[in-house]
Amino acid sequence: MTPASARHETSVPWPVEGVLRVHFDPAALPHLGDEPGVNRFDDPRPRTIDRFLMRYAATTLRGCLLELLASFRDNTDADERVAGIDDDDPDLLPAPATPEWQHIADFLEQREVATITAGGLTPVSINDPAIQHALDQEPAVRAVLDTDAARDALLERHGSRAHLDNAAIRLSSDTGRYITQACALALYDRDPKPDAIHYRSRHDDREDCWAIYHHTTVEIGPAEALSPDVPDHAEAVNSVAKLWDLPLPPVWRQ
Repeated sequence: MTPASARHETSVPWPVEGVLRVHFDPAALPHLGDEPGVNRFDDPRPRTIDRFLMRYAATTLRGCLLELLASFRDNTDADERVAGIDDDDPDLLPAPATPEWQHIADFLEQREVATITAGGLTPVSINDPAIQHALDQEPAVRAVLDTDAARDALLERHGSRAHLDNAAIRLSSDTGRYITQACALALYDRDPKPDAIHYRSRHDDREDCWAIYHHTTVEIGPAEALSPDVPDHAEAVNSVAKLWDLPLPPVWRQ
């Protein structure tokens, strides 16, 4: 039996109460463009007839926000470049004063939360060592792992072969995204196809995340605005903000 047709390992079951998605339109699928997807488990193929789309979700609202707000952590390099600008240049107009929390306020505005439920859903956990072993032999995955970029990123010795493990699937670089996208494609080519990919958040092992293939039949409940007036929303936002010292808009602070 080849890895592509191996049975699905379900070491992490789909939550009975469903999962949460935070999005402008939680029911929507991403736009199908001509370019490869930009997210961790998106289809890496451009202009392909049988392309797949993903909805991303997490078991908890905190898990969703860990994934969504990670990019707002301090960027020292960017801060140093801004500080290095010659403020005495007469051709430079002074930048308008912007509260440090404004970018997060703009991000949170108009986001909605909805529950995604499904019956009899079959997920595959990318953190399962048996799944990793099978995917490690897939041509699409090996094509990425056998590059110099992957070996360098995984700190493999010269001449050593990189293998798929938790370190590989958690790489935050472009190389890491190429690896996980290749895994998503290999799983999609299985017969039968899995319904979703389970993965642990890179930012907290306790948070379970899900990439749900577009062919999966799901029910998406009514969406509600992500709001500081909802205690669960405010608690989750503040939990992530305190973890990373993110500046929150005054209306969100607890």
